[in-house]
This record gives sequence, C-alpha cells and structure tokens, in this order.
Amino acid sequence: MNEYQFFSPVDVVFGCGSLSKLHTLKMPGKKALLVISNGKSARMNGSLDRTIDELKRLMFHMCFITE
Repeated sequence: MNEYQFFSPVDVVFGCGSLSKLHTLKMPGKKALLVISNGKSARMNGSLDRTIDELKRLMFHMCFITE
C-alpha cells in the first residue's frame, strides 16, 4: 500500500432544519467540493439546489463531482 497522509477537520451538523442553517455556520474557507452519485434523489427532492443556494449565500466557489 502506498503511504499517504489525510487531514480532514470535520464538523457534522445533522437534523431537521440543518440545511437551512448552513449559511450561519462558521466555515474554514470559501471553497466547497460537492460529491454526489448519479442517482437523482438529491436533485429531485431539491436538497442539492438548497445546498447550492446556501453556499451561494456564503459566496462560496463550488466544484461538483458526480459518479
């Protein structure tokens, strides 16, 4: 196995209404990487658009990866 180092400070916010509070949280930077599957549920139920809207309120630069 190749050697590597990965550092990821994580603050998990979970629960009813959490997505609507995303813009109020303290963020460590101004970039977001959104990784989603090829499934359609995040798009169909509106959670992806809501996430993007919240990040735009924070003036974030976003990159999407779909697999």
